[in-house]
Order: sequence, then C-alpha cells, then structure tokens
Amino acid sequence: MTKLVKGFFDSNHLNAWKYEFLMNDLNNLAQNSGFNLLLLPHVEFTSLFTKAAGLTSTIVQKEFFFCHSRNNVNSQELVLRPELTSGIIRHFYQNKQLTSSQKHNVFSYGHCFRHENPQKGRYRQFLQWNAEQLNFQPENIGKILSLLKTFLLQLGLINQVSIEINYLAKQQLQLAFEKLKKHEKTLPFCELCQKRFLVKNIYRILDCANCQSFVKNIINLETFLNPQQKEEYNNYYLAFQSFFPPTSIIKKPSLTRGLDYYLGLVFEIKFNDANWSQNTIIAGGSYCLQSFDDKISSGLLGFGFAIGIERLLLFLQETNSKYFSSLLSKLQNEIVIGVLDSVFFLDAYQLQQQMLHLGIKVQVCDKVYSFKDLLIKALKNKTKWLLIFAREFKQEEKIIVRKITNDPKNRQQLLSSKEVLDLFKNNNEK
Repeated sequence: MTKLVKGFFDSNHLNAWKYEFLMNDLNNLAQNSGFNLLLLPHVEFTSLFTKAAGLTSTIVQKEFFFCHSRNNVNSQELVLRPELTSGIIRHFYQNKQLTSSQKHNVFSYGHCFRHENPQKGRYRQFLQWNAEQLNFQPENIGKILSLLKTFLLQLGLINQVSIEINYLAKQQLQLAFEKLKKHEKTLPFCELCQKRFLVKNIYRILDCANCQSFVKNIINLETFLNPQQKEEYNNYYLAFQSFFPPTSIIKKPSLTRGLDYYLGLVFEIKFNDANWSQNTIIAGGSYCLQSFDDKISSGLLGFGFAIGIERLLLFLQETNSKYFSSLLSKLQNEIVIGVLDSVFFLDAYQLQQQMLHLGIKVQVCDKVYSFKDLLIKALKNKTKWLLIFAREFKQEEKIIVRKITNDPKNRQQLLSSKEVLDLFKNNNEK
C-alpha cells in the first residue's frame, strides 16, 4: 500500500466538519454582502499564470504542478491552478464582461496547488477562499472592508490581528533599481533574485525570504510615490482605520505580494502571535486587469483578498478559539434514536427516514446499547431527545420518548411512530 504524497493531507470526520462550517459561514456572509459565487476548474492553461504572476515569481519558477496529457507527457501547456484570481479574470474576459460599464462582485473557493516546502499550516494542496471586486473604484473599498471586518468579528479575531498595508506604483521599480544598483556588488542575492534584479523586478526581491532582510534596509517604496499616489494611499489608510482598531493598521514600506499583477494598495492580515513565523491568514490588494491580458482596457482595476483556510483553522484550534465551540453546538444531534435489540434497526432507520423527510435532524445509534448507556451518551453529547425501541413495547408498537431534562414531570412517554412524527413536526414548525 502506498503512502500519502508529501505535502498533502487527509481530512477525516474529526476535522472535516470544521472546513464545512467555516466555508458555509464565509459563503453566507459573502452572499449577504452582495457577492456572487463563481466556481472554477482546477486546470488552466499555464500561460494564464505566467503572464499575470510574472516569469520571475516563485510560483512560476518553482511551484507549478504541470498536467501531462496521455498523448504528450512532456507538455507543460496545462497546470493545476496555484491561485484563484487569475481564473476569475479569465472567466469574465472570456465571456466579454470586462468593460468600464460592468462591475462584478464575486467570490470563489476551491483547492489550489503549489510545489513548495510543506510547513506548519501550509501544504502543497490547500483550500483557498477569494472575494473580488472587478472594475474597482477606490471609493468602493468599504464593500471589501465590511466583509473582512464582519468575518473577523464572527471568528472572534478582530483584536488578535494586525493589518500591514503598502502602496505599489510602477515608477517604484525603476527608482528602487537605481538605488540598489549602487550597492549591487555587496548584495548577496540568491540565484533567483539575481535574475529578478536584471529585469528590475524589485517587488519579487522584497518578497524573497532569503533577500528581503537586507534589501528593505536600503529602499523605502513609499518615498518613491508621487503626491497623488501618497494622497490615495493615505485615504486607504484612513479607510482601514475607520473599520478596524486604528492601532492595528501598520504602514509597511517593504510589503509586496508574491504576484506581479498587484498595483496600488496591498495588505496582509496577520496573527499577533510570536510563535507563528508564517502568520498571514488573509492577504490581497488592488491589481491592474490589463496585467492578465493586453487586450483588456487599460485603467480597469480589481480589488480583492484571499484566505488560506488550513492556516486559519490551525490557528483557531491552537488558540482554543470560541469559534469551534459555536460550531460544535451546531453539530450536536438534538434527537437520537437508539435500539435495545438488533431486531429494531430497520424500524429505527425507517423512522429516521420519515423524520429526515420532514426536515428534522436525527441520528440513529449504529450499535445496540443498554438503556443506561444510551442515557449516558445522550447526556455526554448534550442530546435533547432520546427515542428508544425496546422489546417490551414491540407488541404495542410504541417507542420510548425521553426528553433529556431535569424536570421530572416531563421526562418520558410512550408514543406510536405517527405520534412521534407529529410531536417533532410541530416542534420543528415552531
């Protein structure tokens, strides 16, 4: 039997429910905020990402998972998507919906793939959730910030994170390059950053784990902004402060993103926890739509963010977040059917089917338990109602209906299947 592939993981019943409920919360919040769902394929043409992400980006240079067809095993034409934004832009462009008169508020989610070194909360297959505004105008930034703040409040993290922001402009690349050129001989660039330096891609050097530490001490991207850009940057800064605790907003001149299409505001939301070296859970910013295809009208912008679900869930789990407690309460089975003899299993499942058809959540115990053990399990799992099939009431076709309560006057009764259905149907309607 083969082993699990390095960098991948299984989600069993012990943790898969956390993904399900978190994604449901995100999806419901996005829809209530006026965003529409878009689901995308896992496979795209490689060229979609090489242009938008940039040829010298780490994703393009090192992290693609190529898809080889049966007829051409050496082809690198297709790739498993490493991120979602490019596919979203491809969809709207392909359907001729990227014009100055059309705005789109969209969210998407799904697995992405990057061949990187696995580390805590970071895998080669990972679940990503995105929200994007296409044909973005700076005055509409509140739509995204409202979504972000509400989500962080739901998680109970609003006071446990800091938000780093920066502003990227095209002229920064040339000006930063000229400043770094004076120190070229003394800078110990890694092999990939040597290539980046030759093509003046300073953003990717600032994003490099090996080279950013000494480069950010030489250049400050904010000093290369013109007056209009500084004013726009300050307006963004004030917008963030109006939604989040002002002290949590930090201007970070060396902050970039790992993809070349970003232009204008960029931001990262991080845990305030020194034990996490990889502590970014949400990141995004504005980007030029023409970066994805030269035929797209110039001046059109997008703005959005992505959430790394695995890292977020791991942080919530390790910090004993109350969010999981609220999820567990949703998972609790209010009604459980138990049998004291195996001859009743078919009757139990038939009753379950009838209750499920009425929209009543109910679970059947898959083993025969004693009356006492059923009560212990019900109390432990905070079950509200226990329905028990017992041999002594088989002839009467009655079921023991026990409400798990401290009130001795309202604890146990004998009901027929029809009476059970009527009881819970009426409770469900209330």
